[in-house]
Amino acid sequence: GSQFFINTVHNKYLDYFTGGASKHPVFAKVIKGESVIRSIENTRTNHNDAPLTPVKVISAKLKSSSSSGGSKEKSQKVSKNPQAEFKTTAGSFKIEFYADVMPYTSAAIIDLVKTGFYDGLHFHRVIKDFMIQFGCPHSKNPNSGRAGTGGPDPNTEFKGLDGKSHRRLGDGCIKDEHKGKISNKPFTLSMANTGSRNSGGSQFFINTVHNKYLDYFTGGASKHPVFAHVVEGKDVVRNIGNTRTDSGDKPLKPIRVIKASMV
Repeated sequence: GSQFFINTVHNKYLDYFTGGASKHPVFAKVIKGESVIRSIENTRTNHNDAPLTPVKVISAKLKSSSSSGGSKEKSQKVSKNPQAEFKTTAGSFKIEFYADVMPYTSAAIIDLVKTGFYDGLHFHRVIKDFMIQFGCPHSKNPNSGRAGTGGPDPNTEFKGLDGKSHRRLGDGCIKDEHKGKISNKPFTLSMANTGSRNSGGSQFFINTVHNKYLDYFTGGASKHPVFAHVVEGKDVVRNIGNTRTDSGDKPLKPIRVIKASMV
């Protein structure tokens, strides 16, 4: 009829092709406003699951991504950005780099993906309703007390997306790239750092909520530039974000990246 629901987790038992009693065909997906969906999901309800504070749809409009030449060009431009897949023990997710506006940072991380730097590392810091962090070489041992303190080897070279060579700093870090003004929205990847300038290396975090106070352009103390976003496997990211952790935010059950590769 006219009613539909938006899945906020992976409800695979509802798939019509699984052989179960529930048969709910998927016909669309949310591409913008995931934080709004999450807020609606977390609203307080009565015993009949109706929101205590009514949430009304004021207007629904139809918008085609290819309705104009400009939209089509934008879509094609986004599709040209490189993508990488992370296969983990909790499932796989795919990211797309904002290479068109963050070429330097994207190239540095792409180099680490291509050289197998991330293979075998564990998510070493997970904070529910905040972010999941990954990329420290010491996290190959999930119980290492040094997890979260490492990065690439000093003065190593990597090629930019334009073919030019770049050299990492003496501590293995790269220079801050404050371009694009991309906010730390849910499912964006942002460079982790110590709080000092030019202290990002291989570690990054995936925002699970909108952490706009981490944006480098807000004027606050935290300056974490976004360089990519998750395009597939958001349910995997969400599940990692909800995993149980110890007092130091380390997952009780280690979550390992089996393989990271460009696609």
